[in-house]
Amino acid sequence: MTWAHMIDELAAGQPLSESEAETLFAAVFDRGVPELELGGLLVLLEQRQMSQQELVGVLAALSTRVFQMAVPDTQWRPVDAELRRTVRAAEPAAVAGDQPVAPGHSRARPRHAQW
Repeated sequence: MTWAHMIDELAAGQPLSESEAETLFAAVFDRGVPELELGGLLVLLEQRQMSQQELVGVLAALSTRVFQMAVPDTQWRPVDAELRRTVRAAEPAAVAGDQPVAPGHSRARPRHAQW
């Protein structure tokens, strides 16, 4: 099936079959659809609600292209080191002698008088 045929079907309001949706989105994820046709397909897909068959096709195309991590059978769980670094960087740094801040107050230091 050509991209023009898929665009015609979507423009006519016809749902794609599961295999057509899988083929389409596999090509989209692999950057195999020319930009002009991709723009037309995305506009048409955005204007209507996808059918269950189309969503199953999208999931089939996506599931072979994403990293899937199996949960181990132990009490230990994997930790994404990059995420941990990001969370730590977002936490406020503790300063020696820091006191808890009361609600409504800021940690800003008082301004000194200008001479």
